[in-house]
Amino acid sequence: MKTKLLFFTLITFLLGLNSCNTSYNTDFAPPAENPKFSDVYPEKINGLTNEVVGIEVDMLGVEGNNAIYGNSNIVISAYQISTKEVADDFFKKEIVPVFETMPVRSSGNINGKWYASGKDGDKKAYGWVNSNWVFLITADNEENFNAAIEAFKFITAK
Repeated sequence: MKTKLLFFTLITFLLGLNSCNTSYNTDFAPPAENPKFSDVYPEKINGLTNEVVGIEVDMLGVEGNNAIYGNSNIVISAYQISTKEVADDFFKKEIVPVFETMPVRSSGNINGKWYASGKDGDKKAYGWVNSNWVFLITADNEENFNAAIEAFKFITAK
């Protein structure tokens, strides 16, 4: 009986980890220094056009923008940061705590690369560090999230 309970607990845990799906390839060259918005953000995702707005950041060496699609159905955030070390620190101190509030989540630093994944009801989010850039994708549902992953050139599903 204990073996069956342990097996059931293990399967439930693994399914929970899978629902946060961190199976993304983020090994792409980051944008060039001081890129145009069109070099970073897709113009449209799922028929929704973007509006790019600046993000106020109270950390030296961090500049960011949000590309908002539709009525915030999809938001892609990109932060250009002075160094990878500052990007890692920013992600750890500012981004990971946001994911920690989500009911289903995972985050960590694997082989020197930070990532965070989370789900809250239908909403889904994924963030990662790429050199001196931090990216976040959030969407109001699975369909929009998958469309954003497909459209954004700095990430692909594995």
